[in-house]
Amino acid sequence: QDLRMIDLPEDKALKKLLQSFRAAQDQLATAKASGEIEAAGQELQVVASQLIELVHRLTMRSDQVDAILGEKSTDLHVIEAPLRASLESLLGVRERLKQIEAEKAALQALKSEEEQKAASWATQAKEAASTAQMEGGRAEALMKQAGKAAEEKREEEKAAERARIEAEEKARIEAEQAAERARIEAEEKARIEAEKAAERAQIEAEEQARIESEKAAEAARIEAEAQSVMKSMKSDTSTMDLQGKNGVEDQPKEQAPEALATNPSLPKTGPTSPCKQQKAAQDPTLTSQVAEVQRLFVKSDACPKVSGEYRRSESDWQGRQAFKKHNDEIFLVWSPREAGHWTFTRDPNAEEVLARSLQVSLTTTPEELMCRSWTMAPWRSHGSKMVVHIQRA
Repeated sequence: QDLRMIDLPEDKALKKLLQSFRAAQDQLATAKASGEIEAAGQELQVVASQLIELVHRLTMRSDQVDAILGEKSTDLHVIEAPLRASLESLLGVRERLKQIEAEKAALQALKSEEEQKAASWATQAKEAASTAQMEGGRAEALMKQAGKAAEEKREEEKAAERARIEAEEKARIEAEQAAERARIEAEEKARIEAEKAAERAQIEAEEQARIESEKAAEAARIEAEAQSVMKSMKSDTSTMDLQGKNGVEDQPKEQAPEALATNPSLPKTGPTSPCKQQKAAQDPTLTSQVAEVQRLFVKSDACPKVSGEYRRSESDWQGRQAFKKHNDEIFLVWSPREAGHWTFTRDPNAEEVLARSLQVSLTTTPEELMCRSWTMAPWRSHGSKMVVHIQRA
């Protein structure tokens, strides 16, 4: 019904014929109404014959086209010009399709080869990846070991740094402590020296004052005794004069010894050395005191070694009397060190001391020393004081 589907140039005659047929049908319908059926039937027969001829022609042309398209014939001259051009284009397209198919087959073969290569490469890549993974595992293990070694090295370096810092800090602290101890020792030594010097000065001043007082008392006593002797001599002279007048000339000679005996303050003579005679002349009690100091009793809770009985040695030491502990090798001797001190020692020739007096002693005997002025410190050091009681037996 739709003639617009017939649009090829070679079919224009068929299209025109169909249009005429439809027009005739329309006219026939009109003619039937008007009574012109016969004329229309004749015309329709003419058109039908023409249409049969056209169909025959189209059938022939279709066979020719099928032969050409089926490659049974290559003669395009039997085809009408408009259709021949279309067939030529169609054959060109078919040749192009064949070429494309050939190219496609080549591409398929190339693709298959490339896929095989790609599969081979994938296998190699997989093996390489496996090898790389193994190598990566080993590398990771090595990296872990290297990291662990680096961490250990850092820990060792930190430990060494801490040890160095601690050693420096310890050395600094020890240096500061040593400096502080040295300062304290220096201050303590200076203080002790000052105290010692002050104590020596005080002791020397007290000793000097005591000596001066003793000298003054001794001079006063000697002067009083001299005056008493002078008075006694004057009295004896007067008595002798009176007795001479009475004829008794020998009686004064007999009374002189009685006067010396009855006056104990007069110096006595005896088998003593000139030095002792001179001292005895100055101090009549010195001879008896020296003779009496034969034994001493010593007691000390701070130094029990020196406690005990001491007896006078047969020989003196440093020109002074010396004492030895009974049943022990401990001596009480006077030492000239540091202006003179009494000392307890095991060897008088050595500097070792068991105890020594802090009081400077020039003429003082051991029992006259201050009991609270003793120390166990060695020479040239002050030390702490202790108590030593010395009593004459």
